[in-house]
Amino acid sequence: MPEVVITGNSVFYAHLVDLGRSAEGEKRGEAMLAQPVEMLGPENPLDAMLVHYDQPEPLGFYMHACFEVGVLMSGRQELHHEDFVIQGAPGDVWLIAGWEPHGTRTPEAGTRRVSLYFTPEFLGEESFQGMSWLVLFSSRPEERPRVTGPEMREEVLALGEQLSREIEQGKWGWQSAVRLQMLLLLLNISRGWKPREDHAREGRVRMNNLARIMPAIRLAHFQHTLRVSRQQAAAASRLSVSQFSSLFRQTMGITFGKFAARHRLVRAAQLLQTTDLPLKEIARETGFSHTSHLHRCFVGSYRCTPGEYRQHRMGRGAKLR
Repeated sequence: MPEVVITGNSVFYAHLVDLGRSAEGEKRGEAMLAQPVEMLGPENPLDAMLVHYDQPEPLGFYMHACFEVGVLMSGRQELHHEDFVIQGAPGDVWLIAGWEPHGTRTPEAGTRRVSLYFTPEFLGEESFQGMSWLVLFSSRPEERPRVTGPEMREEVLALGEQLSREIEQGKWGWQSAVRLQMLLLLLNISRGWKPREDHAREGRVRMNNLARIMPAIRLAHFQHTLRVSRQQAAAASRLSVSQFSSLFRQTMGITFGKFAARHRLVRAAQLLQTTDLPLKEIARETGFSHTSHLHRCFVGSYRCTPGEYRQHRMGRGAKLR
């Protein structure tokens, strides 16, 4: 289980934070899980974590409303998208857009990662080479800028160490310092990069359309115990079912049904690792019709059974500094 240095409200990404089984850890874990999953906003647009994996970690999938920049400092880690996998090495950077399903697998002990989570307001109207920074995230995952060459990799690792110090020390003004360093990081990896024109256009459309389907996304996000239908999601977005289905797939890259099911699976994984609830109760709490349905979906996404996942997660502890 990773050692996590938490700054501010990092717990909004609850599935990443695995607490130790100490009384203090359990008490803090209960407090965190009782809070809303989304804790970033205008008053607190940035959060950050330093994660150290002292053991290999199996594949797990996540979704969150904020944007994410990750810097791999040491070891190896895989980033899984729908149809694309990044085999991360030290100095690699990944960019994840809001509400984008993704997964990670850590095959090597000793892996270290810096993760930055932020709202769009945090970077505002900044641009690179005449492009909004949003284009870096809204292009298809396989088309996004990547670290190229040893010189860029060294620059990224140096910036990663600066970010680590700012996050760990948490001195006055740390968010401003992290913002400047993140902008420099994005500038470095975007040098010489140009999105394909159709992808850049798709990216702009995606961001515009995201606001239209956001009511449905939030409905799926907060209705963990219910299966939200396409009709309900379309009504929340004030669109016809056909308009909504087409717009959602165009914007998110997957159907609404698959998106909602993944979100409920993430919640089921959280309950498996943080509670002693039986599988039948977890299935009920996350909107699955029966345990066999949850079991089948879980194996399909996590490559292990719910019981194996619980045994692996609950048998190991994480340290908080």
